[in-house]
Amino acid sequence: MKKIKKYIIVGLFISLVSLTAIYFIIELINNQPSISSDNNIEVQVEIPVKTSYMYADNKLLAGVEYYYDTKIIILNKVNHTLENISIKISLSNIVQINAEDYSPSDLNISDNTLSLIRNILLSNSSIIIKFKIKPPSSVPYSLTESININIDYTKNSENINFNYIHYYFIDPQPSWIIYITIIIGILILITTILIAKKTNMLEKYTTIDLINITVLASLGAIVFKWIWQIFNDFLWIFGGLLLTIPAAVLMIIAIYLVKKPGTTTLFFLIWELVNFFVWGSNIMSWLGWYLIEGVIIDILTVLFKDYAERSITASLYGLTRSFIAYWTTYFWFSPAIWKIYYAPWYAWLQIIIGSIGGIIGGILGYYLAKKLEKAIIIY
Repeated sequence: MKKIKKYIIVGLFISLVSLTAIYFIIELINNQPSISSDNNIEVQVEIPVKTSYMYADNKLLAGVEYYYDTKIIILNKVNHTLENISIKISLSNIVQINAEDYSPSDLNISDNTLSLIRNILLSNSSIIIKFKIKPPSSVPYSLTESININIDYTKNSENINFNYIHYYFIDPQPSWIIYITIIIGILILITTILIAKKTNMLEKYTTIDLINITVLASLGAIVFKWIWQIFNDFLWIFGGLLLTIPAAVLMIIAIYLVKKPGTTTLFFLIWELVNFFVWGSNIMSWLGWYLIEGVIIDILTVLFKDYAERSITASLYGLTRSFIAYWTTYFWFSPAIWKIYYAPWYAWLQIIIGSIGGIIGGILGYYLAKKLEKAIIIY
């Protein structure tokens, strides 16, 4: 039975790692710019611009306060100078073009149409056009919009026309995600309270158990979140590890020391409550996110009958918690709360980094918990 349980744990561990890596590789391969060309010129459209390299391609969100950067590159790909280049870019009236922030300076903007004229375009050189657009305040459903690019030019006294239509999407704000999250959070909280009352679960917790959970959750929500907020930007894509690793460490220590069902749910409930009072976070929007993590880890501890008492289960719990946290952040909460669609390859890269942090935190938490348990016993 122990061998079967071990194989299940290892299999789940490998499945999570493999799934994350596979999706990242697939999305990275698919992350190609939108390009069209004839025999002479090539047109590349990037919307939104990857300043923003983490943004999803061709997905805009209605109702945002900012403008999306758009870039169009027109490249002469032949070993011959093109002449009399006339470029006309037309957008639908549903979007608003920023008439003050664009390049080059001689770009003409009128009635959602941009036009530019160049006498020559040398071989292997390009024309780069940048402008900003804002979607409408709201849309009833996802809309497919287009950027119509028409280019007239001359090659060897021959007049040539090239036309390319680039499609992108304007999505309504997914406010339903916020409502679903709030409902999930309330349902999980009510269910947890009912189960705790029915099974007298809270009576099984000693005062020391509750103190340990509260201290560990508060340490993460205050100290390590403060460190993350201060130094996150300095570490670029690895900034999340400043919170991911400590969260896994503290969670595993709590599970190991308390060794009771419901510990992780209580741990993250207190974490979110502290977040609310200290940092002013939106408790209703984020409550379901934290509780989902806790409930799933608690289910795993009950199924495996292992309260992080082995390094492999501790690392699995850390991995699972981080996987859930990062997946819901980038695919669930960011469009609803941050109004950002992340590029899938970037989201999966962050999930990989976060999951590695969860594994590291799980292992560190296991060994720290063993040391703390001995210290508590000695004391």
